[in-house]
Amino acid sequence: MTTDTFEKEILPLKHPIFRFALFMLKNNDDAQDVTQEVVIKIWEKREELDQVRNIRAWAITITRNKCLDLIKSR
Repeated sequence: MTTDTFEKEILPLKHPIFRFALFMLKNNDDAQDVTQEVVIKIWEKREELDQVRNIRAWAITITRNKCLDLIKSR
């Protein structure tokens, strides 16, 4: 995946990822942190994204897992 493709396909998912994280965590700062972690994780896995059928669903699943990890750690 090129940088241009990442910007066109993944970066628009930042807003739904953030909204979902905010819904789960009820804290703006934590939701922003989780959003950043998820986008970084997707960037690190960009070479494997052709195997993912629904990138949006995959990103939301990662977000959910990160939020649950954060909630557990409290």
